[in-house]
Amino acid sequence: LFPYTTLFRSKMCQVAESIWSPKLKNSAYGKEIKVAIDKTCSTLAGAKFVDFAATYNGKTQRLSDYVGKGKLVVADFWASWCGPCRKEIPNLINIHEKYGDKVLVLGIATWDNPEDTEKAIAELKIPYPQMLNTQKAGSDAYSITGIPEIIVFAPDGTILHRGLRGQELENAVVEYLQTHP
Repeated sequence: LFPYTTLFRSKMCQVAESIWSPKLKNSAYGKEIKVAIDKTCSTLAGAKFVDFAATYNGKTQRLSDYVGKGKLVVADFWASWCGPCRKEIPNLINIHEKYGDKVLVLGIATWDNPEDTEKAIAELKIPYPQMLNTQKAGSDAYSITGIPEIIVFAPDGTILHRGLRGQELENAVVEYLQTHP
């Protein structure tokens, strides 16, 4: 399902306004839909990253603390209670261990209790950095409606990929590293 979500988002952005009637475009509902579509379209591949912040235990972290700092970033929006998220963690650990000198894997705990996130990090032995307690900040910024959602950012903060997992994700990382030594 996940590759189709990315494809759907891209196609939606291409055709959305061209198929609307003037009546729908000018309605309150149409205007709400346009805001949602514009937000989605502004976070597809090729767009610059959108910053957001989260505070936990008195410490504020921003996505910009990690993204746009000269390193490829694989950002995983996940939660401790999410089965598919937990299933993807070994793939992310593998990327971290194999390419950690050139690639930053970043966990972004979404829609989760920070204490539960910390337990899952310990259980799963996740070695890469985490943004805790983001709740809806990241999912709202990137129009994420389901997790895991993995976004790959270029060293300059441009979004390269969304929605890749498993071997497809690692292949994209390897391809980028081979073409950008």
